[in-house]
Amino acid sequence: MTWTLSDSAAECSAAAGAVLAAYPARNTVLLTVLEQLGAGQEAGAARFGWWRAREGGAVRAGFALTGAGAVRLGRMPRAAAVELAGVLAGEGLRVVAGAAPAAEAFAGAWAEATGGTARTQQRMRLYQLGTLAPPTVGGGFRPAAAAERELLADWYTESDEEEGEEQVDLGIAAGTLHVWEDGGRPTAMVATSSMAAGMAWIASVFTPPQLRGRGYGSAVTAAASAAALAGGAAGVLLFTDPANATSNSIYRKIGYRPVEDQVVLSLSAILRQTESTQLVALRPK
Repeated sequence: MTWTLSDSAAECSAAAGAVLAAYPARNTVLLTVLEQLGAGQEAGAARFGWWRAREGGAVRAGFALTGAGAVRLGRMPRAAAVELAGVLAGEGLRVVAGAAPAAEAFAGAWAEATGGTARTQQRMRLYQLGTLAPPTVGGGFRPAAAAERELLADWYTESDEEEGEEQVDLGIAAGTLHVWEDGGRPTAMVATSSMAAGMAWIASVFTPPQLRGRGYGSAVTAAASAAALAGGAAGVLLFTDPANATSNSIYRKIGYRPVEDQVVLSLSAILRQTESTQLVALRPK
């Protein structure tokens, strides 16, 4: 088995892009990272790699290591993850994320090789839209307006998002922030993301507590999903917290189906406790 490393996102995309794109849902976060860093967005000391089961064989997996010490695994066998942990044992790693079996295998092998420790930071369930089943809810879907900036920034804060005002400003400017309006007022909001490998993301959904239970969150998510498909997306994805039975039930009812469970693990080198790092990923609902 063999990993090939590079400091070029473009080179990694050329080598592994086809196999990553063959499984766009499972690899969409890594594909997004490669796209962003390939465009020079905060590349820093990033490194990339692709894996073959044997010398001269076909490429079967890829990964990215950002300058912040965050490893993002693509879809890969456990054996590839274990080997990669050994390859990166001398790097200043802080976090690893990916499908639970591979990420946990990586973390265990890394801890054994370095004497460090790994701790589960976050568990996520990846969903992909199947057949959309929009709910019947009063009101309608529309882009967020600049006049609603303060309200929507407060909603971001309530949903534990950081930098709410900046996110609202960016979302309004890019046309990626929408609301569900009923009775002349916003009752829920949804943020979407740009496409990677033809897949669009539902990045954040929020309904204020006093308006929950009326279907507004389901309605705004379904409408945003329909808009993404109409805009050319081949599929629509979102993450949930697998422990949140309510949100998992809501998304299933409007047509989302589970793909896989993913995990983010904090890595701590021996004798030195490191802080966790925000990964390029989307927040569970």
